[in-house]
Amino acid sequence: MRVTLHVGLHFAGAPRLIAGLRANNPAFEAGGTFVPRQKEYRAPVADILQKLDGLPPIEAEQIELLSQILKNRKTSHLLMSDVLWAGALDAAFSEGRLYADLGVNVARVAELFDTSDVRIAISLRDPVGFVSDALSTPELAGKMTPFLRNCDTATLGWEQGLQELRAALPTSSIVAWREEDAPLIWPRVLRELGRLPRDAPVARSYAPLRQILSAKGMRQLFGEVASTPPVDDIAFENLVRRFLAEFAVPDNLPDRPVGSVNIPGWSQEAYHGITQRYWAQTAAFGKEEGVTFIAPLSEGEDSEGA
Repeated sequence: MRVTLHVGLHFAGAPRLIAGLRANNPAFEAGGTFVPRQKEYRAPVADILQKLDGLPPIEAEQIELLSQILKNRKTSHLLMSDVLWAGALDAAFSEGRLYADLGVNVARVAELFDTSDVRIAISLRDPVGFVSDALSTPELAGKMTPFLRNCDTATLGWEQGLQELRAALPTSSIVAWREEDAPLIWPRVLRELGRLPRDAPVARSYAPLRQILSAKGMRQLFGEVASTPPVDDIAFENLVRRFLAEFAVPDNLPDRPVGSVNIPGWSQEAYHGITQRYWAQTAAFGKEEGVTFIAPLSEGEDSEGA
């Protein structure tokens, strides 16, 4: 059996992804993929991790966990998502880094299923937008100051965390994408995770646009899709690009304009440097062996590892 674990990240569309996976569960199940409700696996996984306290599970514990999640259901692919598997939100900002324990945390969860073929899925976000959203989160009120004081904006990025993730799980394949690309690639993300054919229709294809387009734009989009649906992924991207150009609300974009971002102590040059490094690092990561990177087709086909 294959087990796919989507591990976040925070502020990178995880609630939307969970809703999309559940909406497509009938089509997924027809192809052998089962997406349980989060309440069916979040507590059992958290409970066994707490019980193990860093020790490896024994086979009987792994079998019992799968039994709790599957409830005698037969499947060839179990697909689950929880942003806490990458780390708690308040722990994502420590040591002047983002998710300093990403590799360790995800490896602990993956180890629970290592009798299966484990695949990791991860959605990434420009650190500028990521930190900006964190600053406006009540849960983190007053807790960001040490991170902002200690982080080096000249090196801040995901590269180290992603390499530590790969080192911690050297035999696991990875599916990754950028949250900034979500409006253009969302059907392909859902198909990839659910192991659907490339031309399979998927529900909630336009979900990322609900947070970005004006109400008028969404009405016109659905009207056009109803009368002339896009025939393939390229046509889908072209349609979305056209509506983004005309109806996007700039402050709602995941890569919103720098002028609307205000991170204490960070200069405009820091914003630009972090963003440029993010796009370069994620592009390089997508070319690594064992990584399937889902990007807009205008950037080239998915970079698929062996």
